[in-house]
Amino acid sequence: MAKATSRVGKKDLISNVAGAAELTKENAKKMVNTVLEGIFTILKQSGKLQLVNFGTFTVKKTKER
Repeated sequence: MAKATSRVGKKDLISNVAGAAELTKENAKKMVNTVLEGIFTILKQSGKLQLVNFGTFTVKKTKER
């Protein structure tokens, strides 16, 4: 069976984190941004990040548009 894909924007993610963690949206935004900055930093350094029991992120080079 094929896996369903959900697409959410950053604002949706922030709203979900705020609700789940009982945070203000401003604090949830700081939290989400901090996590994403950490992921981006590691990807810039090594090109790959594996979060155990979550997923693997890799840098993919694409042609300019």
